[in-house]
Amino acid sequence: MAAAEHRQIPNSSVVRALSIVGDGWVLRLLREAFRGVRRFSDFHERLGIPKAVLSKRLTHLVDSGMFSLYEYQSVPLRHEYRLTEMGLDFWRVLLTMWDWEIRWDPDPGDMRLRLKHLDCSHESRPVSSCSHCAQPLQLADISRRPGPGQGSETMLPPRSRRRMNAGSAKSPGEPTLRSQIIRSVGDRWTPMVMGCIFRGNRRFNEIEAELRIPPYILGQRLDELLELELIERRRYQESPPRDEFLLTAKGLAQHHYTLQLMRWGDRWLAGDKGPPQLMIHNLCGHVFHADLRCSHCGETLERERVQFL
Repeated sequence: MAAAEHRQIPNSSVVRALSIVGDGWVLRLLREAFRGVRRFSDFHERLGIPKAVLSKRLTHLVDSGMFSLYEYQSVPLRHEYRLTEMGLDFWRVLLTMWDWEIRWDPDPGDMRLRLKHLDCSHESRPVSSCSHCAQPLQLADISRRPGPGQGSETMLPPRSRRRMNAGSAKSPGEPTLRSQIIRSVGDRWTPMVMGCIFRGNRRFNEIEAELRIPPYILGQRLDELLELELIERRRYQESPPRDEFLLTAKGLAQHHYTLQLMRWGDRWLAGDKGPPQLMIHNLCGHVFHADLRCSHCGETLERERVQFL
């Protein structure tokens, strides 16, 4: 691999998380695993994924620590894939992705699932809240500071976009993780571009410099984000014409599952040094960890105590 393909970027739990799950097929496999699918043949049947691709993605999830292999038949030898504790802990990310799609997809179609909180027996939506003071998340109330794991690391090139798009088509009859989520999260470059804009680098050359992303790839990702209405273009100079890119309300709303990705990455991928970045909740002064609370009763949602209807 050429040296130019390796890029030094600031340490980031979100980028580390995306190195595992920033793939359309991987997100779909995780979704199916939470629905109880465990066997190769069942994943293949439900997703229509090519067997060679399925084998590679399952191996990736095992190697990453998300799945464990369990033998269920000795002759001939057969294994099933079960979520590990690391994999099970990903449920908050998937739940906030589902909630974002419900709120922002212009045509939710068969995604109209309802979430029931078993503790209060009411329909619920996840509300991102501070784990210390329980106040709902407002981005204006969050500040950032370097964490103990700050520094830089080498980012390997993301998988090609062609391969990402293989996982973007919606499977018949499947209500969750439709194409807008797959298109905006299912490869690593797209959410990294979104994060760059969120941090205030709004111009093409600023994004290119921070991410060291090839210009043609950056152009593709910006065009797609514009098409998805996650960003908007604003002219800041007429001669020569120059534009900058701003997050829309729809784009800003993705921060709910980005914070869950960060929380998950902080727990499982930060190593001994700890989180690279700390989010401070200015209202209470504590480090912000995004809990999910019930929109009806206000209590914390737990994985075992929610149910889709």
